[in-house]
Amino acid sequence: MSGQTDTPALKAIERINGYGYDRNRWIIIFLAVLAVTSIFTSRSAGFDADMMNLSYMPEHLRVAEERLEAMSGDGGAEEILFVSTGRDLSEASCTYSGTLAKLDSLGKAGLTGHFTSGRG
Repeated sequence: MSGQTDTPALKAIERINGYGYDRNRWIIIFLAVLAVTSIFTSRSAGFDADMMNLSYMPEHLRVAEERLEAMSGDGGAEEILFVSTGRDLSEASCTYSGTLAKLDSLGKAGLTGHFTSGRG
């Protein structure tokens, strides 16, 4: 190598890379058995199409989520969250007021369900 000192980690990596794996009969046999085993066990692998089941949720959090949904009383209604942004707090507040006015008029027209304002 040009201009670099050989560190112990680099020496270990070079030693591992320099090993003749193709000449070790036991490694070849192990990999062949692993490949054949993988062919037969891959049939039992599946994919859960419900993306909500893909992430782990501890039991106590699942119970708390169900309790919160039961307390909210909207029976699994769809939730859409709106975020108002601006260059500063005043501009974000103006954007929020406009969004709130539009939601209020849509609610009075019967086009939306119940909504909750984040303003305290």
